[in-house]
Amino acid sequence: MKFLLLILLSFNIFAEKNIELSTNDKTTFKEKAFLGIAYRVVDVKYKKYSFGYEVMRVLKDTPADIIGLKNKDIIVGFEGLDLTKVAVKDRHSFLSKTIKAKNIGDEFSFIVLRQHKDIVQNSDKVLGSIKELKRIIDTQSIESHLIFSVNNSIEILKFSAKLSIQANVSPDKVPKNDDLFPFYKTLKNKYADLILKTIYNNGLQEKYDNLLQRYAKNELWDEGFRLDLFRYLHRDPLKLMPVIDSRLEWLEKTSKKPSVSNIIKESADWLDVTSTFKALSFPTKFDKRTQSDFIVNTINEVEALRKKAFAKLTKNELSFLKNQVPQILTRFKKSFYIDRVDEEEDRENNIKVINLTKKIQLNYLFEAGFKLAQLANKDWLLKLKWLFNLDKQNLELETKAGKVLLGGFGNNKYTGKYAFLVDYEGNDFYYKNTSIVNNGLSLIVDLKGNDEYQNTRNYAQGSAFMGIGILIDKEGDDVYSTISRSQGFSLLGIGILQDEKGEDKYFANHFAQAVSFWGVGVLKDMQGNDNYYSNIYSQAVGGVKGFGLLLDNQGNDNYHSLGEKESSYRVSGVFEGASQGVGIGFRGYASGGVGVLLDLDGNDNFRSGNFSQGVGYFYGLGVIKNAGKGDDIYRASRYSQGASAHSAIGLLIDDKGNDNYFSMSGVSQSAAWDLSLSGLWDKKGNDVYRGSPAFSSQNGFSLLIDEQGNDNYLGISGGQTNDYHGGSSFGVFIDAKGNDKYSNSQIYKNNKSNIKRHYGLFFDFN
Repeated sequence: MKFLLLILLSFNIFAEKNIELSTNDKTTFKEKAFLGIAYRVVDVKYKKYSFGYEVMRVLKDTPADIIGLKNKDIIVGFEGLDLTKVAVKDRHSFLSKTIKAKNIGDEFSFIVLRQHKDIVQNSDKVLGSIKELKRIIDTQSIESHLIFSVNNSIEILKFSAKLSIQANVSPDKVPKNDDLFPFYKTLKNKYADLILKTIYNNGLQEKYDNLLQRYAKNELWDEGFRLDLFRYLHRDPLKLMPVIDSRLEWLEKTSKKPSVSNIIKESADWLDVTSTFKALSFPTKFDKRTQSDFIVNTINEVEALRKKAFAKLTKNELSFLKNQVPQILTRFKKSFYIDRVDEEEDRENNIKVINLTKKIQLNYLFEAGFKLAQLANKDWLLKLKWLFNLDKQNLELETKAGKVLLGGFGNNKYTGKYAFLVDYEGNDFYYKNTSIVNNGLSLIVDLKGNDEYQNTRNYAQGSAFMGIGILIDKEGDDVYSTISRSQGFSLLGIGILQDEKGEDKYFANHFAQAVSFWGVGVLKDMQGNDNYYSNIYSQAVGGVKGFGLLLDNQGNDNYHSLGEKESSYRVSGVFEGASQGVGIGFRGYASGGVGVLLDLDGNDNFRSGNFSQGVGYFYGLGVIKNAGKGDDIYRASRYSQGASAHSAIGLLIDDKGNDNYFSMSGVSQSAAWDLSLSGLWDKKGNDVYRGSPAFSSQNGFSLLIDEQGNDNYLGISGGQTNDYHGGSSFGVFIDAKGNDKYSNSQIYKNNKSNIKRHYGLFFDFN
């Protein structure tokens, strides 16, 4: 990213003119030709070639894919051009500019160097891969001898590709915004008129319309997991703040009630899942046989629904998903890309996973989870205590999903698996296999006591893989400790951890504390001063077709997620975070989901690394909102605090309090990069910003609004370069009230407005 000198232009904000806005669903500008690769410039020392473009990724079903281009191929020439004459500073963009200058349907010819490393065994057998070599070595018998050699060669190949457009969906197949959410039509950003009039009156209407058209065109690539809410907001940036705030108001109301079923129902709506949500009919006849049968039958019905969700998959397909999906997450933790450059089979497996997961019927999983959660009805459970005399003996039952145990008076240790476990009181210890859900279901309800939950295996503490895992702790100061994929985590399932009372501590490393891929993952804490500790990919992360929701109702809370992995930008002392309200997709394969961190009250402290605190990445939507009146501290690094990259949306909302926003390095505080939207909305308080508020580049749209307070801004950014795609970016900064301080007081002043090149709109009103 290059930061240019700010060029100020005079402009008229309030000149009265009639504004006719174009429809943002349309795509009218000229489509650019597309090859379908990600690349980097590398030095080449082979024959006459001095540099080239190494292929890092080949996108599925693109011209590059069709002709057989591979990862690690190096493009060293194209269209008969002499690349040695290309200046070093122009090399990176020269290939993309050459392609975009051509027309759709044109042939693009190029030369590739492809390296071969053949591993030869005993002079005659050529091995297929390093993996095969390792297998042979591992199975070698004692005192046997093997001889291997490596033949390293370079093949010069000539390709010709017919260039296409990036879109894979016809515009008439994509629903219009008014059809998606007609009831949002009346919701309006209170500063929309100011922004639009300024754009119009300063001759930028065509630029803005072009940007909206680019967003609409960007929605024509759709692999089948694009969420309606994302599509709606992506095509109408000024709806972002009012629409999300309205949605979060519903979540706030839901959060204040202990019903887990309602959370499941609300989550389905965020994921465009239409399901059957039927209230459980508890039997009026209250005898032991009737109630026992009711428990067993309900669990069996839930298990049948869970299996129905996967019924369209064959036995082999299920086995493939069980093996491959966890491996994808393991690779994803190392890089935002889910394929390794040196492993060609990754790409084939990834594509197969994406296609197979479309066969999962999430509606049945949500119906099953909704029904199962209703068994946590406290009044009913207390009646069962009296009926079965559970203070003296346990009730044990068998179901098709596993064991049922109700009782547990005193201080207990639990190690086994249960489909339904209720502990009525005592300071308990849950460990080993307890609460682990791998292809099954589990509901654990602890009614009272200071408890400890400790698991070293995945899918524990209200988590699930290909199933449903719900853990509800009604009362007590509890400690939750795990390593990974736990504490409200789901992978092809539903995982919910709800703690209703007490001052609690949550410890994890990664993929924990409200994280979901293909399903819903919720961590809900209703009361107390709580501490959330993790390292990466935690605290409200929504992956592909996933809704990750962390709800905290009360208390002065600490959120910590960093410390495991150095920043991918190689900044010493800065960590990756990808936490605290993140919606993230598998770049080049599948759209992201929704991650929401909603804290309703208290003086809270949020600390994370890059890509954190209301961040979207690759068609994902990430949101963090602090709805209380407390004084909050947000500390993160690059692409954080309402940020987005690569066709994504990120938003941070803080309702009240004197807040501190701090970015260790890089762009943050409403930063949008590459066809993305971002926002930071602080409604009230004397705040301090240390970062680059309202940054946008490469067709980004960022909006920072601070409505009230005497604020201090240490740096402002605005619009930046657009050399990726051409076109424009808009970075809008609005401070609506207060006596403010700006580090660059020569340009930014109280009660002044200006516009920067590329285009940064600045407004300060007293």
